[in-house]
Amino acid sequence: MKPDGSDPGLPSLDRLAAGLATALRPDGSAERVTVLARERNFDESTFPTEIVTCRVGGRRSPLRLFIKYGTSHFNRAFGHRGDVAFEGRVYRDVLQPLRMSTPTFYGLYETGDPGVAWLIIEYVKGGIRTSQCPDPKAMIQAARWIGRFHAANERRPRSRSLAFLRRYDEAYYRGWPQRTGRAGLWTGNRPRSPPVRSISFR
Repeated sequence: MKPDGSDPGLPSLDRLAAGLATALRPDGSAERVTVLARERNFDESTFPTEIVTCRVGGRRSPLRLFIKYGTSHFNRAFGHRGDVAFEGRVYRDVLQPLRMSTPTFYGLYETGDPGVAWLIIEYVKGGIRTSQCPDPKAMIQAARWIGRFHAANERRPRSRSLAFLRRYDEAYYRGWPQRTGRAGLWTGNRPRSPPVRSISFR
């Protein structure tokens, strides 16, 4: 916690309200956003995240939002990891048009810093990871959802609007053992990892 009471990695209250006002009104019109509550998400991993309760304009019901904040020092690991802006485009251009059971996408706020953006989606109360769900059927249900998702998207990657998606093709997979080899496989008389002799792609 900083001396002013703010949380490291998260924007100030004024900056948060201004960013939300921009992201929630993409047509450029101005609408006041009042932040009612902020709760740090302690289950976060790579990026800072928080749950924000806010009131937008004259709406009676407040919104509960899950916000993920991109950082400028993020390591994209040779294209393996996507940044927050990339994730936002997936929500907006891949998931939202399908109208499947995914959190509502509210917006992607570009801060002006290269690679730094805020992903703003619906906060799903009580949501847990499938691997932590006590229901033994949860993994089966998740697999069925994934199957429906892949079936619905079978032809969509050919669309120009989805050209931003990363292709995990032969060149991508060959890059990993090649970089491992250049880093040096051997330490003394013992290999750190077994050498890769050949890879076949079909």
